[in-house]
Amino acid sequence: MQPMENEEIFGIFLDYLGAQVISFSGSPLEGLQVLGLLETRTLNFKRVIILDLNETALPSLMIYEPLIPREVMISLGLNRLEKEEEIQRYQFRRLIASAGETYLIYQKRDDKEKSRFLEELWWQQQKKSKNAQAPLVPRVSFRLNSVPKKGRVKKSSAIVNFLEDKTYSSSSLNTYIACPLRFYFQYVLGLKEKEVLLDEPEALDIGNFIHELLNEAFTKFIGKKPKFDSKNRKDFFALFEERFNSNFNVRKRSGAFMLKEVMEYRLSRFWNEEAARGVEEICALEEEFKGTLKLGKRSFKFHGFIDRIDCLNDGSIVILDYKTGNIDLKSFQLPLYLYFTGQRKDFLGKNLNAALYSLRDAKLSYIFETRDDFKKRQELLNHYLEEIRVIMEEIINPEVDFLADESNPRRCSNCPFTNLCR
Repeated sequence: MQPMENEEIFGIFLDYLGAQVISFSGSPLEGLQVLGLLETRTLNFKRVIILDLNETALPSLMIYEPLIPREVMISLGLNRLEKEEEIQRYQFRRLIASAGETYLIYQKRDDKEKSRFLEELWWQQQKKSKNAQAPLVPRVSFRLNSVPKKGRVKKSSAIVNFLEDKTYSSSSLNTYIACPLRFYFQYVLGLKEKEVLLDEPEALDIGNFIHELLNEAFTKFIGKKPKFDSKNRKDFFALFEERFNSNFNVRKRSGAFMLKEVMEYRLSRFWNEEAARGVEEICALEEEFKGTLKLGKRSFKFHGFIDRIDCLNDGSIVILDYKTGNIDLKSFQLPLYLYFTGQRKDFLGKNLNAALYSLRDAKLSYIFETRDDFKKRQELLNHYLEEIRVIMEEIINPEVDFLADESNPRRCSNCPFTNLCR
């Protein structure tokens, strides 16, 4: 088991604690009661403490006009926000008027204003006393010792031994290039992003659905020339209809209709592109590779899955990786696929190429230009492998810490481990 720093354990604990909901139950006749403003209707209390009496907290007004613009509603005399504010003002005034003692607490900060309800109370007190001076308000402050930003993890001997024996993938290399500290959290500690069951399909769900659909649809063509006639097209979209209904419609997703239309349109373009590509034989689908890559004086274990390998009518072999999202040509995915596919006995000495297959616009982005000769392709592949060697040596180097890369704020905001590196 990999030991963790106290700050890391505390960060995980805070994340877990922030997601918990604890119900407060008590007797309505004695003790402390924690209530929302709406729950205090018709109730009187000896002592009332109102916390966070700031704007946006009280009154709490949400502008949400999905169909009719707010300006139109106001012109028609339908000012919902104004009525909601009056209701909250009445509840607030009734609560403090019926209480024996009332304590009003607000935060005084540059980015927060005290509630307009509190300002109204002050104004009434000033008019009554005929004194324009603001009332004296007791202030309370707290001294906090914040944990310093932690964006660096040193490599112990145990970590280095783990890294030397680890089995890598193209995804793990891409993660390290983007942010070494995220690589540490994800591939050394083995932490995973919290699964959230949302009402709407996410990109990962859609990507998995498309990959499974294409794998099932083309399985019957393994070892033979695929046919893109009207019958196979009809069968393909019948399979899509069946799989879509079982994956998305059955969960009654609100955007299922639009999602289906978009998928059908893109898959139709994909089918047309496939019919024109000149595929002589589908050699493999979901091909798994495991092997050792010798880089300099060291060897590293790699594994991965190749979506598809095609034999074209010009005698060349092309390795395909389906992409439902954005295309990233800076990935080491294709060079690794090319190297390990080229080690297969049936592909030795063959004219190999690899491409990312965008299912958004039915276009292929090849790693090598089609006019490059075999010798030039081998030189380019060796260049990619040299870059991988440099990265791998850095990963296992005990003198190079896992450091957070904060050059891309947007990427950091979407990272599931943001709080852990702070």
